[in-house]
Amino acid sequence: MLPGLVIPRFMMSMTRGFYQARGSFGRWCARHTGVSDYVYSCAEFGTYSPIRVLKALRLENQTYQRCSSLSDQLSDRPRIAHHRASQNLREVFCPASTVWRKQALVRATELIGSVFSED
Repeated sequence: MLPGLVIPRFMMSMTRGFYQARGSFGRWCARHTGVSDYVYSCAEFGTYSPIRVLKALRLENQTYQRCSSLSDQLSDRPRIAHHRASQNLREVFCPASTVWRKQALVRATELIGSVFSED
């Protein structure tokens, strides 16, 4: 945590689960707004198991590397494999399921509402 950072009341019970992300979009926003008291928060909504996510990340990286190293060959197989791996990677971070998307929107709306509610 940053020295002097004030944690909003609604987040106090969740602080043990926080981690300091490096290279996050929040740091970029803070750096480019010129505002000294910028506060950024990011909520993650679970998708798939950590093992499935790691497999998707690894496979996308492997197929990307293979596609790059074989770019001079006539075969489209590496590019097709990378395209499929990229689609799978997109799915593990943002599922196409309308049920999941609706649930994530409901939870996000509740979270945002809790920020502005008076207890």
